[in-house]
Amino acid sequence: MSGWIIVLVLAASLQARGEEMVISQRAEPRSLNPAIALDSPSRESIRLLMSDLVHINPETLKTEPALAEAWRVAKDGKSIELTLRQGLQFSDGVALTVEDVLFSFRVYQDEKLASPQRDLLLPGGKPVRVKKLSDSKLLFEFSEAYAPAERIFDSVFILPRHKLQEAFEQGQLRNKWGVGALADLAGTGPFRLVQYRAGDRAIFERNPYYWRKDKAGNRLPYLDRLTVKFISNPDAEALQFRAGSLDLISRSPAKSWEKLEAEFKGRGYQFVDAGPGLEYHFLFFNLNGGDSVTAEIREKQKWFRKEGFRRAVSMAVDRESAVKLAYAGRATAIWQPVSPANKAWFHKGLTRPGRSIEGARKMLRESGFQWNGAGQLVDEQGARVEFTVAVNAGNSQHQQMATLIEQDLRQLGIAMRVVGLEFRSLVDRILNTRDYDAAIMALVAGDADPGPEMSVWLADGRSHFWNLKPKQIEGAEKEIDRLMREQMTTANVGARVSLYHKVQELAYQSMPILCLVSPHILSAAKPGLEAVGRGILPPYALSRVEEMRWRKQK
Repeated sequence: MSGWIIVLVLAASLQARGEEMVISQRAEPRSLNPAIALDSPSRESIRLLMSDLVHINPETLKTEPALAEAWRVAKDGKSIELTLRQGLQFSDGVALTVEDVLFSFRVYQDEKLASPQRDLLLPGGKPVRVKKLSDSKLLFEFSEAYAPAERIFDSVFILPRHKLQEAFEQGQLRNKWGVGALADLAGTGPFRLVQYRAGDRAIFERNPYYWRKDKAGNRLPYLDRLTVKFISNPDAEALQFRAGSLDLISRSPAKSWEKLEAEFKGRGYQFVDAGPGLEYHFLFFNLNGGDSVTAEIREKQKWFRKEGFRRAVSMAVDRESAVKLAYAGRATAIWQPVSPANKAWFHKGLTRPGRSIEGARKMLRESGFQWNGAGQLVDEQGARVEFTVAVNAGNSQHQQMATLIEQDLRQLGIAMRVVGLEFRSLVDRILNTRDYDAAIMALVAGDADPGPEMSVWLADGRSHFWNLKPKQIEGAEKEIDRLMREQMTTANVGARVSLYHKVQELAYQSMPILCLVSPHILSAAKPGLEAVGRGILPPYALSRVEEMRWRKQK
C-alpha cells in the first residue's frame, strides 16, 4: 500500500507502564445499542463493547474467526453452517449460547425495529433463516445464493438475550442502552464501559471474560483501562496530544497531523498516512417527498430534482482545491461512491471530469435556468436559486470544503449559505425532521465488498439519506436498486463486479449524491505504543486494540 510514513519506535523491552491508554473521539455516541446505531461515533464505542461471529480484518480485508471458530459455505451458496467457540461469556459473566445468536438475528431482522444491519440480511428480499443444529452449531439459510457469504456476519454484533429480550418483546428495544445505561450493558468485546461523563469522556475497563487470547495463551486485552475523550475541535485534540494527555489520535485532520509530524519528527513518535480509506464524503440535496418536508423545501426541490442541476453543481465544484486547501493534499478527489483504495471493486473506467464553469452554465441553461440582470441564477418562474448546506460544526474540513463550494457556485450565480450544526442535530435533521436543503456527510463502507452499501443504495435503505423510504422510485434510482439486489445473489465474482460497476456508472451519471473526496487515514501515537493499527476500515488505528500495550523505552 502506498502512502505510508512510519517513524520507528526506539528499541524497547516488553515492560508495561500500567496498561492504560487515553484516546480521542470527535463526537459523542448517540447510542450504545448495536441494533439501532447508525452514526460513526456510536459504532466506534460499540466496537469496544461487542463482538461479531466472523470479523473482517480492517488491514487485510479478509475474514477471520471471531465468536464463531469455524464455518462452512454450501456449494450452492444458499447456506452457511457455523460453529461457536466453547466457553463464550458476556462481560457480566453470563454464558453466551446458540439462543443468544438466534435472538440477535430476530432483532436485526425485525421489520419494525428497522436495524441498519437488516438491509444486508435480506437476500432476495427475504430474511435469513437461522436454525439451531446443536449447542454449538447453527445453520443460516438464504432464499437464493448469497454472494457475500460469511462476510455478512461482520458488525452483526451478538446481543445478550438475558438483557434485551423483555424490551424486544415489548417493542421497547429502541429505548435500551442509551449512553448512560452502564449497569445494563453486557457485550463480548475487549472492554466494558464503567463511566460516562456527557460532554467529557467515556472510561472503559478490561473485560475479564473476553474470548481472545494471545499466542502464549494469555487472555486479551492487555490494556486494563481505556479512556476516550470527546474532543470536537481538532486544534484542541492536537494540543492535548502535544501536552501528553492523549496517547493516540486514530483519525487526525490533515493539517493538524502534518504540524504534529513535523514537530515530533525524530523523537520516536509514530505517524502513519495509510492513504485513502473506504470512506467517501459527499454533498446531497433533500429529495424527500410528500408531506415529510416543508412547502419551502418542496419549492426548492423543483431545482434539486433536475439531474442537469445536480450535474452542473458537481461540474462547478473544484475538488482538487478542496483536497489541497481543506485536506492539505492528504485526500483523493472522487466522483463515484467507491474509493480507489477498494481496488477489487473500484470502476477505473469512469473518467475524472475536469472542472468547467462554462460547461456547468450550459447545463443549467439546458435545464431551464437563466440569469437575471444582476447575474443571479433564476428558474423558469424568475425565482432566485438559493439554498443552505448543513455541515457538522465540529468538522473543520467539511466546513472549509463547504465554504469553497459556496465560492464555486457563486460563479454560477447561485446563492449558497453554509450552516454549521452540532453533529447530533445534523443527523436528526437528516433522518427525522428532514428540515434541510442540502448537506455534506460522510459514509464509511463497512467492507470492501459492496454488501454493506445495500443500506445506501436500496431505496428503502437506512442510509438512503437524500430520499428516505420513498413511496415509489423510477429511473436511475430504480435501476440501482435492482442491480444492488442482483449482485448480492450472483455467485460469479466477475459478474458481481460488472453489476456493481453499472451501479457506479448510474450514480456517476445521475448524481443522487455528489461525491467529493476520500480522505487519507492519518494517525499519530506516542513512542512505545505497540500494535497501532493501519487499517483502511474502522476502527483504523484501533483495529488491534486488544493487542495494544506499552513498551518501556531503554
